[in-house]
Amino acid sequence: MGLPYMFRAVWSRISTVKATVLAEAAETLGSPFCNTVLRVVVPSLLPGILSGSLLVFSLSLGEFTVTQLTAGGSLVTFPIYMQTAFQDSPAQGALAAVLSYGVASGLVLFATSLRQPDNEVA
Repeated sequence: MGLPYMFRAVWSRISTVKATVLAEAAETLGSPFCNTVLRVVVPSLLPGILSGSLLVFSLSLGEFTVTQLTAGGSLVTFPIYMQTAFQDSPAQGALAAVLSYGVASGLVLFATSLRQPDNEVA
């Protein structure tokens, strides 16, 4: 269900960065394909990938009720796993929620630290 949100975040980054132009430039300079993908394309798309992942993660946590009602216990997603694992102890459930939000906040801070101003050539 979160694929369109991930696609939208990555696609907006692709349209602003022009990763294909950077990849063609790297290949023209003699970089192998694997090296071009790992050192040029992925780092330029990383902010879009991280923001899409964070958006899909938060949506998956919000779809707890819908999944529990429609799947009827046959499908185990991350929110349902957290609910069953920490059902007996409220303190463990609170700790799991704090850790989840801490990881999400860390991803947001990491993604904002990757933002660099675009240098335009005059």
